[in-house]
Amino acid sequence: MSEFRAGAPFIMAETTIIPVEKVSVFSDKTNYGCWLHCYKEPAAIVVCNEDGIRAVDMEAKELELSELFEKTPELEKRLSGLVR
Repeated sequence: MSEFRAGAPFIMAETTIIPVEKVSVFSDKTNYGCWLHCYKEPAAIVVCNEDGIRAVDMEAKELELSELFEKTPELEKRLSGLVR
């Protein structure tokens, strides 16, 4: 199972940065026992400032906000309070 989630926002001067992370959890049970593997990795960064709201992935490619909203529903709620 993998899901995207919005991290805690960082506020610096007039700029707010919200990290988006991908969290994956894998588990299995065999005759020899059980195992669980979890990891969290950065997926994107959302920057909100006087120029607007922009999102970039970890390769610095610009992303559509609508794409991130589909993957990370709580992101839209966090951004709603930041839009001027």
